[in-house]
Amino acid sequence: MKFPTGMLALSALRPFAGRALLVLGTLLFSPSAHAAKERLVISSGSKGGNYLEVAELIAEYLRLNLDGVEVEVRESSGSVENVKRIEEGVADLGLLQNDTPGNNSLRTLAPLYEEVLHLLARKDLNATSLHDLRGKRIAVGAKGSGTEPMVRELLAYHGLSYDDVSPAFITSSEAADKLLAGDLDAMAFISGIGSPVCRKLINSGKMGFVSIGSADLEGGQVAGFKYRYPYANPVIIPEMAYPSSSAGHRGEPDSPVATLSVEAILCCRKDLPDELAQQIVAAIFDNQAGMARKRTLFAQMRNPLVGPNLQF
Repeated sequence: MKFPTGMLALSALRPFAGRALLVLGTLLFSPSAHAAKERLVISSGSKGGNYLEVAELIAEYLRLNLDGVEVEVRESSGSVENVKRIEEGVADLGLLQNDTPGNNSLRTLAPLYEEVLHLLARKDLNATSLHDLRGKRIAVGAKGSGTEPMVRELLAYHGLSYDDVSPAFITSSEAADKLLAGDLDAMAFISGIGSPVCRKLINSGKMGFVSIGSADLEGGQVAGFKYRYPYANPVIIPEMAYPSSSAGHRGEPDSPVATLSVEAILCCRKDLPDELAQQIVAAIFDNQAGMARKRTLFAQMRNPLVGPNLQF
């Protein structure tokens, strides 16, 4: 099932079943006799990526709003590792994509923001499609990240596989350094628009976006991929989404780029006390304006405690 981005139904709480779902219900509104945990661990992402920055900002506001609760942010390779940590009980909260497999030991607290697949390549390759990257050295995301499974499926949809490219299973930060050093030809990673890693690459003036289909999203390859991978939505990276600070270079892309998006969500372990879960969600959304001033991604958040389906 796909994460229901357009629905704020607050039905009875269901387990995290197979894929990340928005399942608030009794988790947020049931009274709890449990005392608040003295320490919360948030599993985030790697250096240079949005997940780590977002988790650190969430932690900052949780510390300000949850009395007597210490909050620790731990780096990770991404969504898949975050799910594993929550399942194993070594993390209480985690950031992940809505397409990440999980089991009933997890529940979703809140939707956060849209994440977009960025596919960049050296400009001297003149690559305009995935097929132009055949035989090239491509960073496809670290093992345990949310990027790698989507890239693998996307290659297959285009009739390609890892046998047709030279894949590097590394973090986006590592990949950016290698791409700039000439050790890679291209890289794919999933992140919110405004990614620090992407800004770094664009500012070099040597990298450009590769579209995965026609910018006309109606009936094209990007729209068709949704039937193979229903957790993603077709989306456009608009012209000049990444302005450049380099002299003589306006930014990228120089024309709209077709790609895919998923939803970033905040999950928790199933047995997190209900009262504490409600306090976490309230701390985030009560402070959305202040958080958005520090990281614009937070402006996209939709408060799950506010909506036409709520009844008090």
